[in-house]
Amino acid sequence: MAILCLATDINDLKERLANIIIAYRFDRSPVYVRDLAVEGALTLILKDAIKPNLVQTIYGTPAFVHGGPFANIAHGCNSVLATITALRLGGYTVKEAGFGVDLGSEKFIAIKVPNLLKAHDVSVNLCQNWVQALSLP
Repeated sequence: MAILCLATDINDLKERLANIIIAYRFDRSPVYVRDLAVEGALTLILKDAIKPNLVQTIYGTPAFVHGGPFANIAHGCNSVLATITALRLGGYTVKEAGFGVDLGSEKFIAIKVPNLLKAHDVSVNLCQNWVQALSLP
């Protein structure tokens, strides 16, 4: 799921799939998916999965749901492709990075932002659970 969510297009997905280490030889050299020449078949399986899903909230607001925070525990964010598409279509984009500020924001900034064409302008971090925990007697 992380490979799919960090891919920027179908060719990038194919390259990322080709670079997966699937085994090691007796001499401890890695065996990659590209060594088996099956990255094209794997990409074909995921050709529809890479397309972001456009849905509508109960308020009529469009939203992209694609590999997002709980479907992708590796970096806790939706896909790079969904974010890029949303940035192209709207004046602003609101994203959720799951698992709180300690994991969500850290992974968003360290893993996802370097894969985006444009860095974020504003970051809002919610600390509700921490505030509640600190206010307990």
